Amino acid sequence: MHRDAAARPATAPFPTPHRLRAALRAGDVALRHADGPVAAMNAAWPRTPTDAVFSPDDLRAGIDLLAETGLLGISNGSVLPEPPLLSLLAMNAADACEQLAGRLLEARRPLWLTAAIGEGGVSPELVPDDVFRALAQLIPDPSRREAFLLAMGRRFTEDDRRRVGNVAEEAVVRACRDELAAAGRGDLAEKVARVSLVSDQLGYDIAAPRNGGARHIEVKGTRARGTTISIFLSRNEAAAAMHDPDWSLVVCKVGDDDTGDVAGWTTARTIADRLPADPARGGAWQSAEVYLDTAELTGGLPPWRP
Repeated sequence: MHRDAAARPATAPFPTPHRLRAALRAGDVALRHADGPVAAMNAAWPRTPTDAVFSPDDLRAGIDLLAETGLLGISNGSVLPEPPLLSLLAMNAADACEQLAGRLLEARRPLWLTAAIGEGGVSPELVPDDVFRALAQLIPDPSRREAFLLAMGRRFTEDDRRRVGNVAEEAVVRACRDELAAAGRGDLAEKVARVSLVSDQLGYDIAAPRNGGARHIEVKGTRARGTTISIFLSRNEAAAAMHDPDWSLVVCKVGDDDTGDVAGWTTARTIADRLPADPARGGAWQSAEVYLDTAELTGGLPPWRP
C-alpha cells in the first residue's frame, strides 16, 4: 500500500491508537459503573489508575468514542454498557483497537472510504492523512491494513447499494401513484404495489396497473452523475425481461441526500444484446453488469394507457 502526500483532510478527527486504547480503559471503568449514575463514573476519572499512561481527558474522550460506536449508552443519567463492549474488552488490546476502529468507520461512514476502494485495491491518496497515520500505527502490516480497508469499503458499498435500491423503488412507487392520481385514476393509484418486499423471484420490483393490464417495473437506482449508467441485472430479472411483454426498466437517480428522481425508462430490447451467454458447458451466469446511456431512456414512466 503506497501513498503520496496529496490526501484529502478528514471530515472528523480520527482517534490515534493511544485514544483507542484509552477508550478500552474507559470501557473497563464504565462496566464497573454499569446502571449507575453518570456523575459517579465522571468522578472516577481522576482516581482511575493508568500508570500515568492516560489522562482524565483521554478517558473522557474514550467514553465519547464508545458512545459514538454504539458500545455505551447514557439514558436518564445512567451508564448503560452494551453487550458487545464486554466481548471487545475480552480481546487482546491490538485486536480490540482494530475492532474499535472498524466500528468507528462503520458509524461515521466517511465518503472517502468508498471512493478509495476500487477493483485494484485501495487508493491511499484518497485516505485522509490523520486516518492513514493512525491506521499505519494500529496495523503496521501494509497487506493487513489494506485488507482491513477493503473489507470496510466493500461492506459500505453493499449497504449503500441496498439503500439506493430502496430509495429508488420508493420513489418510483410514489411517481406511479402520483401520475395515476393526477389523471383522475385514484382507483388504479391505490393498486400500485412494491412486490419486491414480498418476493424477489418475480423478476420485477413494482406492479403498477394500466388500463386493461399491468406494468411490471424493474427499478434500478444509481448515484451516477454522468450520462453513462451502470446497472446490475440478475439472471431472473433478465429472464423476465425477455419473456414478459409487460416488463420495463425504470432508472432512478438517487442524490447524496437519499432523494430519488425518475430518470426514465426503457424496454428489454435495449438490453437484450448486452446480456452474457452461458458457456457451452460447465457454467451459467447469474448476474451481469449492463451499461446504459441516459439518451437511451424515455423520460418519465412506462405509459399507463394501452
